[in-house]
Amino acid sequence: MSMNRMATRMAPLILLASAGCGGSPAVPPPPAPDSYKAQEAMNWVDMFRTPDTRQWEMARDRLVRLGPSIIPVLFSAMEAEGGSVDENCRGVLRTLGADGLGALDAEILKGDASCTDRALARRRTFRRSLISVVGDMKGPAARDLLCRVLKTDPWTTARSNAAFCLGLRRDLQAADALIEALRK
Repeated sequence: MSMNRMATRMAPLILLASAGCGGSPAVPPPPAPDSYKAQEAMNWVDMFRTPDTRQWEMARDRLVRLGPSIIPVLFSAMEAEGGSVDENCRGVLRTLGADGLGALDAEILKGDASCTDRALARRRTFRRSLISVVGDMKGPAARDLLCRVLKTDPWTTARSNAAFCLGLRRDLQAADALIEALRK
């Protein structure tokens, strides 16, 4: 077991043991809840690197329970790696659904202008994954995000991925955006 994981699990026990001793605790207080959740999320994302699919299922369930505050951890893992990590992180984002839509919107909107040539291909693969996650979500907010990508994104593949996702939705309200894109 890694030292970080052990420290994460032992921190509540140490605090409980030192609370009744009077005076200040012998150990520093645990990290703030968000960083605590982020560290736990990183530990669960590490399980996606193993070949054991049962561990993947357990990790996905736990990440969903941690909630939308761990979305930045998922993004950094997806952008850094592909394969099973990317696939499982997308599954967690799909399950979080509308709770993660704002973060997805912000990340897709960033584009890839700030990337170096070496990182550009990985960033574009990451953005393609995010667009597919939004394409699987229901509701008008997801449709509107896909329409915005279709109309404004400078990257041709992002626009075509958004068009594909909108076409699969069979949403009449997205028809205007698709027709306008065909005219361009």
